[in-house]
Amino acid sequence: MLEEVVTISGIDSGGKCMLRNACLVVICTTLSLPAVAVTWMRDAVVNEFSDTDWEILRGEVNRVLDTVADDEQVDWKNAETGSHGSLKVLKSFELNGQRCRRLAAKNVNAKGREGAMAHNLCRQTDGVWKFVSDSAIK
Repeated sequence: MLEEVVTISGIDSGGKCMLRNACLVVICTTLSLPAVAVTWMRDAVVNEFSDTDWEILRGEVNRVLDTVADDEQVDWKNAETGSHGSLKVLKSFELNGQRCRRLAAKNVNAKGREGAMAHNLCRQTDGVWKFVSDSAIK
């Protein structure tokens, strides 16, 4: 089942997301996704986020995954650009001995475009949260 894990793991040395389209949920990283997912993300609202939007969102995603209770909504906003959104852990679970959470995100970019998504993420032994496909948890 580990081959079904979609990795979302690092931040480049400059602190910027290596692949903006993949980040959101979040979480900036190196990415390995099927072509369908890449095509979908090309039109994603978060594709138009500024570097500062990503920095704020990335910090809030990690904080929510690490510390916020299930069903508690956390709002974020970049006052400079107007981009904003909300994050909510829908459920927590365990997979292969790892702590996992299903995270819902609603985001609005500076142009007013809205988008929503939900993904499963599992915390690795190094503390990094990685996306896990729905099929891997069934």
